[in-house]
Amino acid sequence: MLNRSSIDFSQACCKKKVRAPQIGDTHWHAYIPAAILHVFLILLAQSAFAGNGSVSGFGRLIGGYLDQADVNYKTYNNSLSFDTSLIGLQGIYQFSEYFDVTAQVIWTPDNNRDSGLEWLYTSIKPTHNLNLKLGKLRTPFFALSEVLDVGFAYPWITPPEEVYINFVFNTFEGLDVRYDFSYEDLSGGIEIYYGRNDDKIRLNNLTIDSEVKDLFGLITEFNLFQFQIRATYHSGNVDLMLNETQRLRSALRDAGFINSAKSLSPAAEVDYYQFSVHYETLDYFVRTEIVHFNTEAGIYQDITGYYLTGGLYIDTLTLHLTYSQRKDSLNRAFIGEIPIGVDSTFDALAQAYDTTLQAREKEDVNSVTLGVRWDASPNLALKADVKHIKSRKGNNTITFSSQQNSEFDGKAFLFLFALETVF
Repeated sequence: MLNRSSIDFSQACCKKKVRAPQIGDTHWHAYIPAAILHVFLILLAQSAFAGNGSVSGFGRLIGGYLDQADVNYKTYNNSLSFDTSLIGLQGIYQFSEYFDVTAQVIWTPDNNRDSGLEWLYTSIKPTHNLNLKLGKLRTPFFALSEVLDVGFAYPWITPPEEVYINFVFNTFEGLDVRYDFSYEDLSGGIEIYYGRNDDKIRLNNLTIDSEVKDLFGLITEFNLFQFQIRATYHSGNVDLMLNETQRLRSALRDAGFINSAKSLSPAAEVDYYQFSVHYETLDYFVRTEIVHFNTEAGIYQDITGYYLTGGLYIDTLTLHLTYSQRKDSLNRAFIGEIPIGVDSTFDALAQAYDTTLQAREKEDVNSVTLGVRWDASPNLALKADVKHIKSRKGNNTITFSSQQNSEFDGKAFLFLFALETVF
């Protein structure tokens, strides 16, 4: 039986037309990746028959349906949706055994992410154990970050959303260094990366410009017998372009309420921790993963999510059951700085400040997923999942909400089916 967890795709590519950089163009550097990609594709096409290049790909046809009217969960509602379907092509051009270039293009109808250039990077391998990557890379936040778009590589149709948070940026531009080791029954790797990300966060039809500087991560992985253990730490300076709070922050600052203004700042350092364990035999598997986002900014929530899943392999069938949960906590705001009843302007600022704080949303959601996978061939799998989702307090959350259904009790079933392939 195919070892699905061993599939590892590197990713990048582009669909946009490219014009030549112009003198005085302040964003001319944005065209460099696309220009490099065009050169890469020409080299790849010329070398495919010579054996220096290779092309592979993957595809996902996903259908989903929520059993509640006027309720949204991610991109799903009570109409059949195929929005999270996806197809990708990957190309690798090998200049030598020490140096190669990888690119990948994806297409998806999902409005919460872009089609086109996903990854574009060069790999330098000075030794058998050391690998340096430079370019646009996958951000290694999760245990399945390398294969998130390749559904054939994991049992579910969608990895648990309570952990694999969809608004976290998937890529960064920078340098990644990894050292792999092996000693008797123990093997693993140590990875460090540094870079930045300028992207858009899309959530529930809302688009927010974001900027992440000084993005740093340390990843450790250990394999012992049938165990795979992963522990990571990440940090970055995040700034979201929230124009709605900018005017209020300026008014608070002008009035002398500096601490209150700072508590609403969307610029903050964010720390992220991840830990996962995977145990697998020829007959069954167990996985668990926990993540935690932490920041001192009052406008952001701290996020903790985890899942526990177990599955059985029965010939070409895989049966699995998963419990997952996400619970956010809101940081304490700076209360009491703005006096009440002294001045009407101060009263208006205090009311606007309190309204902004009360508008902060947080997740408090758990789910149970039962699924089956049938490997019809070595490169084709059919899946079906049923997911019961519950908002613990029955209230609206960031990704599980009801705007018109007043009788919604915070519970719903999500039905998913998928065709997964690699080629």
